[in-house]
Amino acid sequence: MQDTTSILSELHNDYIGRINAAVAEDHDDLILSLSSEFTDAALTAILDRADV
Repeated sequence: MQDTTSILSELHNDYIGRINAAVAEDHDDLILSLSSEFTDAALTAILDRADV
């Protein structure tokens, strides 16, 4: 099982590439959607691994 930092780093790398592509193509709606998706995915990754 990967640690939280590794998972967040992979998520960041995936989403930043997709967001940069959307910026280059002037897809503002996609940028907002991807940003929101990233936030949700990151929070899920953190909470799934939390010691609660």
